[in-house]
Amino acid sequence: MEIFYSKENITPLEKSILTVGSYDGLHRGHQEILKTVVKKSKTYKIPSVLVTFSPHPRMIIKDNFKKLSLIRSLDQKLKIIEDIGIDIVYIITFSKKFSNITALDFMSKIIVPNFGPKAIVTGSNHYFGRNREGSPSFLKNYGQDKQIEIIVIKPIMDDK
Repeated sequence: MEIFYSKENITPLEKSILTVGSYDGLHRGHQEILKTVVKKSKTYKIPSVLVTFSPHPRMIIKDNFKKLSLIRSLDQKLKIIEDIGIDIVYIITFSKKFSNITALDFMSKIIVPNFGPKAIVTGSNHYFGRNREGSPSFLKNYGQDKQIEIIVIKPIMDDK
């Protein structure tokens, strides 16, 4: 697995299968998303990519989360991600300045030019961009305009 901390070190990909998120606890839902990314990337024989953040965005955005205790350290998280089979991880340093990027700018200035996603896999409750404007419905509209398949994974619930 290749890990990048700066987009300047990334050779832009023509195509990939990608997901974006903090993946803080790597619970079953997160693992299902990552496994779907890997499976789809193997089907198309293109790289699987995770774009994630450090520190956790809540630590920057919400004052009362400055000392947020995470379930896993970044190193623990990366080990699990590697075991799942993700090819490339891009870790964005999350800052106050970065928190102001719109969902559209994030997609058009970071994701598409660097990773050329053929498909993006996301959770049904995932939001990104300034004011959480990047929703699954935003992605579906964006994907339709850019010919990117958007796969939304439903929550995994325990049997009741």
